[in-house]
Amino acid sequence: MLLPMLLLGITVFLKIKGYQIQDAKRKYEFKNRTSGGTVEFKTFEESKSHEKQKTWGGFLSHLGNMGIVITIISFAYKILIAKN
Repeated sequence: MLLPMLLLGITVFLKIKGYQIQDAKRKYEFKNRTSGGTVEFKTFEESKSHEKQKTWGGFLSHLGNMGIVITIISFAYKILIAKN
């Protein structure tokens, strides 16, 4: 029962961290949006870095989602099938 609890803690951390990264990037986009609707960056490298971080945040968030599903399955297995 310790392993599913540990997995749940890790996945919740990943989900929260991914959300925080994505939220920070959305906030930057909101504050730096031009009247034409595009996001303005100072340099091309800053734009690439922004996109990489936004993608990383999405990856962490989805990894957290998968971990939560695996944790639910392991809890169900432990409760319904193993019954030890």
